[in-house]
Amino acid sequence: WIERRQWQQALSELSLASQAANPTDVECEIYRNMGLCYLRMGEAQQAVTQLERAKKLSRADEQVEIEALLVTARSDPSRELDRVVQKSEVREFERPLWEAFNEDRTGTVEALPAQPQR
Repeated sequence: WIERRQWQQALSELSLASQAANPTDVECEIYRNMGLCYLRMGEAQQAVTQLERAKKLSRADEQVEIEALLVTARSDPSRELDRVVQKSEVREFERPLWEAFNEDRTGTVEALPAQPQR
């Protein structure tokens, strides 16, 4: 879910995973990823809570990355917002009528040639 940028679904899966008995390093990764998902969705306070949990469970070499995320969540959470707009798949016959016309730079409108139905 994280790779697909579907933050809400990722949080649902991670929440379920956090309820199981996991080794410490797995728990740390779960909380770090939950914090990252909350940051991407713009929920900074939730992100701070999860990242602090991850920091308590992390090894010394992991703390630098988690601390960087914590600083961002506290000072400028908008830097981590997911601003990518996902395109939805619209089938040819579902497209709006105005897309059948092309407006050139002079402001004149010309009809595009008809395309066969698929």
